[in-house]
Amino acid sequence: MLVANKEIRDKKILLLQASLILALFVLVYHETIGAVIKAWFTSEGAHGILIFGISVYMVWISKDKLLQLDMKPNMVPGIILLIVSGVILLAGKLTVTLIFQEISLITALMALVLMLLGNDYFRILWLPIAYLSFMFPLYEKILNPVSIYFQKSAIWITSIVLSILNIPYLIQDTFIYLSNITLEVTRACSGITHIVALSALVIFWCYMNHSTKRVTAILLFSAFVTGLILNGFRVIIISVWSYYSGGHFSHGPFDIFYTSFIFIAGFGLLVAAYMLMTPLKTKNPQAISVTVPVNSDKSWRIERFKNASFLATALVLIITFFCLFIYRPLPQEARLYLNDFQPVLGQWESIEMSGLQGNFKFTDADALVKRIYKSKDGDKVELYIAYFKIVDEGRGINNSD
Repeated sequence: MLVANKEIRDKKILLLQASLILALFVLVYHETIGAVIKAWFTSEGAHGILIFGISVYMVWISKDKLLQLDMKPNMVPGIILLIVSGVILLAGKLTVTLIFQEISLITALMALVLMLLGNDYFRILWLPIAYLSFMFPLYEKILNPVSIYFQKSAIWITSIVLSILNIPYLIQDTFIYLSNITLEVTRACSGITHIVALSALVIFWCYMNHSTKRVTAILLFSAFVTGLILNGFRVIIISVWSYYSGGHFSHGPFDIFYTSFIFIAGFGLLVAAYMLMTPLKTKNPQAISVTVPVNSDKSWRIERFKNASFLATALVLIITFFCLFIYRPLPQEARLYLNDFQPVLGQWESIEMSGLQGNFKFTDADALVKRIYKSKDGDKVELYIAYFKIVDEGRGINNSD
């Protein structure tokens, strides 16, 4: 009876500690988590909910192994990683850089696993947690500086085929000049986004099939090369189609040659490649299993939970929260009220605003001036001024033209 009572009491303590850590974590990262969820309902970040679901599923299929593990907190690397995560979060807040905040969210989750659960849990959970990084445009931002080479590789592949087909063309920078149309291979057409998507799919596919590191590496490299070649092939089809169709429907009937073409065709090719690597593709299940002592009564092993690790985790999260609060940017009032902005500037005089041509969108500006100034010679200048007390995500000026 005493043993049963102790087990119930320890379980309650563990639940209380876990709830407190979760509450502190949400308190520190609530703005970042909110931004991530908000992105799920946009065209650019709609894939995020799918990535999150895959990550949760990866954890779910490992639940039997996780329930057999002992909690053996690894405080030193865990607390270092949690502190580094807090510094990255603070840097992201001060510079209004959302990607830093998102990276911090991932590393903080890994730190919590190390500090509260230990190395055995970390070996199983690090990949599902790291997989969440595909929700963010992290890899696209890393590859953006070299996107011009992706664009030019597509143009180079296209030029070879156009020469073979005797189609007259001129290549200049990222432009392909045909006799009846000019095509530009923009950064959005570099294929980077879908190469990253193919890589995410390969990782999940290999995880589900217990593929060896060798096969995973080969398929990841294949995803990169396949995406690169298929993007060139897509630009070839668009160029040839535009040349013979007179420039109508440059992305093909029903826009079938948009960049999603890379993802769909690439996935089919990678599946075929995976099937050809049958002798290499699967590990021995024994080799990937975690060898741990199994508790016959499947208790939560609450006696192994280290109070010191819990207190250290709570302390670091509390300090991070107060640092974020202390260093939060304060509103700065403008020295000049924009409503009092001078209607006459030298030879220029403000006139009615009905002739404004620019299509600017001001998002939550704290003060705003939109005027047309006309000179004595009849010249006109459109003036747009928006003032923001605090620069933050989602606040700014966008020109939709």
